[in-house]
Amino acid sequence: MTAIKPRSARVVIYQGDDLERLSDLDDAVTRAETALRRAEAAAKAPGPARTLDEVDHPQAALHQAQERHTEAKAERDVFAAEAESRRVVVVLHAQPRRMWRELMRDHGPREGVKDDEALGVNMESLPDTLLPISIDREQSTIEGDTVDFLEALSDYDYYDRLFLTAFALNRGAALADPTQRLGFAPSQTSAATSN
Repeated sequence: MTAIKPRSARVVIYQGDDLERLSDLDDAVTRAETALRRAEAAAKAPGPARTLDEVDHPQAALHQAQERHTEAKAERDVFAAEAESRRVVVVLHAQPRRMWRELMRDHGPREGVKDDEALGVNMESLPDTLLPISIDREQSTIEGDTVDFLEALSDYDYYDRLFLTAFALNRGAALADPTQRLGFAPSQTSAATSN
């Protein structure tokens, strides 16, 4: 018999506001890179005859832009390393076909519930059943009880990141963003909050 390894996906959950802070620092690096490119262009551009004091101005601006860029990258890299050490990696795997069909049957969509009808499942009951059995504990970095970990997550991480990824693994979708995979709007249960 040929063994088939189930499809899997890796979801990284950052602690608290780490992801937002990383995004802010990435934006700062991007702004510093843009300023550096402008300063480089200004330093190379020929211009009208200048006095000796004016000749140094573009070079000074370039030096300041280089320093700001270096500092922004260093700050981002230091924080990224800290955030990396705190993050939790969750590895999810698809269920065998019969198990998935049973889950779909047992957790069919509720009539008149838009989110249920969009995915063809009961969004109230399926996530709590599917997620615990989809997590590969050996490859994940979850400490302690899986159910306790899942209970501590925000709706966004629980539903939009983990559940929709597990759902997509079983349905065969292959895009990186599960909300795009399924044509589904984020956070169907409540407003997204950070952990």
